[in-house]
Amino acid sequence: MKNKNKAITAFIAVVAICLGTNNAFAQSCTGACNADAGPDQTICCGTATLGGTGAGNCRGATSNCNFDGNPGTTYSWSPTTGLSSSTVCHPTANPGWGNTITYTLTVTFNCGNSSTGLATCCCDGCSGPTDCKIATPCSSSKTVTDACVITKVPLNQSCCRLMNPAQQNEVVSENIYLYPNPSTGEFKLSLFKSEHPSDVHVYNVNGDAVWGRQNIDSSQIHMPIDLSGEAKGIYFVRVTRNDNVIFFKKVIVQ
Repeated sequence: MKNKNKAITAFIAVVAICLGTNNAFAQSCTGACNADAGPDQTICCGTATLGGTGAGNCRGATSNCNFDGNPGTTYSWSPTTGLSSSTVCHPTANPGWGNTITYTLTVTFNCGNSSTGLATCCCDGCSGPTDCKIATPCSSSKTVTDACVITKVPLNQSCCRLMNPAQQNEVVSENIYLYPNPSTGEFKLSLFKSEHPSDVHVYNVNGDAVWGRQNIDSSQIHMPIDLSGEAKGIYFVRVTRNDNVIFFKKVIVQ
């Protein structure tokens, strides 16, 4: 009985705030539903993470309205070129060396969100209550967009470097083969059982990137790596997947 009385008291208090002269809670019943694609970025060798990182993430500011628990919110990115996913808030983007892509984020809000269980929260512009009316549903949906520009510099730019490659530990994988080694400059790289695309970079002893390919999958077995135009000496082959190093090996051009 004591718990029941507490629940009734809490319910009456909420109703009093919503309908009384104190409208602080009522202000949370509507909110600005925005999209936030995140800032423009320039990257070198890796990927860029898209989407806003503020309080509302990709939803942008919500002006005192909590849409975090709204299962009706969806995300759509376009174009899909170089994206790890086109339907999540924070995909990674790899436009390709020397390319610039403008990615547009479309956020669709399901207008209502009963986050408190006592009142309905509505996006501005949706049909529904403008004050805190208990169990009054919002209707329809709202779609908003935002965009960001991602630029990946050309491969031979000085920022695309690997610090102290000779001091890096070798990383091997039973599904990645590199041969012959040493060679006169022509190598072959084989990737097997690769469910996700990989990026390949070759660095000289100074850490400068001298060769690279992106989005390599297991269908591209025996991929040629041609270093015949480079000086004789030691080079380092680095394979990454989702920015994680899965293969790193020293090779010799003689």
